[in-house]
Amino acid sequence: TFYPVSTRRFYPYSTGSLNYEPGGFKRYFDPGRRFEFRYPARYVQDTAVFLRNADAAYNRRVMDPALASAPSARPMRASGPDVAFGPPGESGAENLSVVIGSLQPGFTLRGTLGSPAEAAERLLQTTIAKPGVRETTLLDSAERKSALSGKPLYEFAYKVEYPGSAQEPTYTVCVVGATGNTLFTFASRVPTASWGVHADELREAAASFVLL
Repeated sequence: TFYPVSTRRFYPYSTGSLNYEPGGFKRYFDPGRRFEFRYPARYVQDTAVFLRNADAAYNRRVMDPALASAPSARPMRASGPDVAFGPPGESGAENLSVVIGSLQPGFTLRGTLGSPAEAAERLLQTTIAKPGVRETTLLDSAERKSALSGKPLYEFAYKVEYPGSAQEPTYTVCVVGATGNTLFTFASRVPTASWGVHADELREAAASFVLL
């Protein structure tokens, strides 16, 4: 399924249902965890991540066969992304992924993390920044609601520089949201050269991420 780039309000739900017009994106939908997004049609799914998570789910069923038929049971998975995409045949420097994790009861974006800018800086300083190794710069931040469900999301973009290293700076567009005690983090990360060409495309992908 392909989606076009669009700035229409509530897109791809502009008409009250999913829009399947031809364009430069494909759709990813997870019916179990109830989220979806569009990703560039030039990307392919990371099969290593898919197989790793499939193996973890298989091992869980082997340990407890009764779980195989339990629709509400959450499959065991290894640490890392739940799903990932990127250009075929490349090293992984450009990638898009969704990571799902657990939260303490009572978590809310604004109540726990503060405003979008405060939340972004907090996440950057605690999980990415390292003085003299990785220097982070927040580019922008905003709050929006998931189309249809109305669940709040924080969306922000940031730059990471690597002092004393030959590695070129990277840019990431990130979306964070929560459902119950589950945290969802969508991130699209690219090197500087790709950002200059595909920034609008990656922002469009991030803007399409919704919790259902």
